[in-house]
Amino acid sequence: MKRNSELTLLVLMALFMALCYVSFMFLKIPIPGTSASVHFGNAFCLIAVLVFAYLFGGTPKACIKGGVFGGICGALGMGLADLTSSPAWLPYTLTLKFTFALITGLLLAALVRTRLNEWARTTIACAAGMLFNLIAAPVANYLTLVYMLHSDAEVSGILAGWSSIPSAVNAVVSTFAAPAIYLALRPALRRMKK
Repeated sequence: MKRNSELTLLVLMALFMALCYVSFMFLKIPIPGTSASVHFGNAFCLIAVLVFAYLFGGTPKACIKGGVFGGICGALGMGLADLTSSPAWLPYTLTLKFTFALITGLLLAALVRTRLNEWARTTIACAAGMLFNLIAAPVANYLTLVYMLHSDAEVSGILAGWSSIPSAVNAVVSTFAAPAIYLALRPALRRMKK
C-alpha cells in the first residue's frame, strides 16, 4: 500500500468490519435451541487477514500484521453485532475472532518462505485459525453460558456441544471460501499496491 496508505487502510478496515458485521448479524442461519448460527463472518475475517498480509508486502512480518488488522476487523465487526443483539457474548466474540485471525497470520508468516503455492499456504493458514476456533468456541460458549448467563452447567454443556456443529460448518466453509475469494481479488489488490 503506497498511495494514500493511511486512508486506504482505514477504508479497508471499515469495509471488512462492515462485511463481518452484516454477515454475522443478518446473513446467518440460526440453529434452533442454541445461540449458534451458520454465518460467513469468519470467512470475511480470514479474507481481511489475507488481504492485509498481501497489501503490507507479503513478508512474514506483513503476515503477522495482517493477522492483527484482520483480527481487529473481525473482532470489532462481529463484536458490534453481539453488542447490538446479545451483549453477554461480546467478550467471547472479541477474544475468539481476534485470536483465530492472529493464528492465521502467524501460520501464514511461517509458510511464506516455503515452496507451497499461494492456494496451499492460505488454505493451511486459514485451516489453522479455524481449527483453533473449532476447539475454543465450545469452551468459550460453555463459560459464557455458565458464568455470564448463569445457565445450568449440565444444560450448558449440552448446548456448547450442540453449538460445535455450526462451528464446524463455519470452519469448513471459511477455510476454503476465504482463500478462493482472496485469490480472485488478487488482480485488483495488485493494482492497489502500485
